[in-house]
Amino acid sequence: MAKVGDKIRIVRMDDNNGQDWQARAYNGKEGTITLIDSMGQLHGTWGGLAVNPECDEFTIIKDEPKYSVFYRYGDEANDEMLTKDEAMKLAKECEENGYDVIVAELVDDEFVTIYQTNPSVED
Repeated sequence: MAKVGDKIRIVRMDDNNGQDWQARAYNGKEGTITLIDSMGQLHGTWGGLAVNPECDEFTIIKDEPKYSVFYRYGDEANDEMLTKDEAMKLAKECEENGYDVIVAELVDDEFVTIYQTNPSVED
């Protein structure tokens, strides 16, 4: 079930058997749900038409793996991309084992620190 804040991709909007050219123009668009009205229609950042879950097809876009956890002084390393929840869970486990940790998000092909256990330590 979709909720406000979810990011969705419109797969196919009902075009009334080819009669509604505007609906077809929304196929493939992505956006974030900002409102669910009293009829259950989804409104969001993809444009002016509402998505009707009863007749339109859409998918909820999950948190894509774009985070990494760096161990400050450990002999182990994480070389896979993780979702934010996975990265924060791993960071907590590393902290509990005494490692200094940095969690970074990949933004425009560069890592940006979003969490650091001991920010006063020099690199």
